[in-house]
Amino acid sequence: MTPRQFEPGFSTEFTAIQLFLERHGYGLKVASNRWQVKHPGSARWKASTWNGVIKIVDDIRASQGLETIRVRKAA
Repeated sequence: MTPRQFEPGFSTEFTAIQLFLERHGYGLKVASNRWQVKHPGSARWKASTWNGVIKIVDDIRASQGLETIRVRKAA
């Protein structure tokens, strides 16, 4: 198995994920100790888990042909 490689400067730290999502039209914040996500074109914030946030990031990264944060099962 080859080591997974990410682009220089990539991080899973909250602010880095927040900025990544903002560049793709999403909003991310913490309110009342819960993750809140606003999807592109939506005016509402929806509660999420950190796993849900990472899934959104992984879906975006996969669509761009980038390495995902989590290892995905082979199709």
